[in-house]
Amino acid sequence: MKSSIFLLSTLSTFVLGDSGFFQSCNNLDISDDHYLYAHCRQNDGGQRLTVEDLNLCIANANGQLVAREGGNYAFSCSHCYISGSAIMKCDCQSASGKRTTSIDLNPFIGNSDGYMWCFGHRSAPKACCSYSSACCNTDTCVSSLENCLYNCPQDQPGAVAGCIAACYTIC
Repeated sequence: MKSSIFLLSTLSTFVLGDSGFFQSCNNLDISDDHYLYAHCRQNDGGQRLTVEDLNLCIANANGQLVAREGGNYAFSCSHCYISGSAIMKCDCQSASGKRTTSIDLNPFIGNSDGYMWCFGHRSAPKACCSYSSACCNTDTCVSSLENCLYNCPQDQPGAVAGCIAACYTIC
């Protein structure tokens, strides 16, 4: 019984301890209405440029954005952007038509050593693999991509997505 309580206590600390990514991530940007880009602090104090597919984290519930694993909201929402701190706004389809809605990303997206995560889905800087199988098979390309992503401007909000798109062309 004691070990079960300890395990639950430890698991709760792990799950909740890393949430609230906004305190350790900056330069948030949305691309293609569902990719969240950010520079997130690593445990060693460095920064990592990371991307999380928010379709894995958010659903459109009749025009209202809600945190839900595998929600695939971007199929019925468009014109998404970050407004203020960690608030994402989108135009989403509802039964009565399109409406503008928002969601605070901070309660369900975390940062673990520079990687954003939600519902157990962890982002990674080697996102190139989802775009080109050649990247996965070529260490040089992956290394070049990581260097490119690392050197994207951290002080120019809105420029992150463009820089990342340019980096992917190296593959």
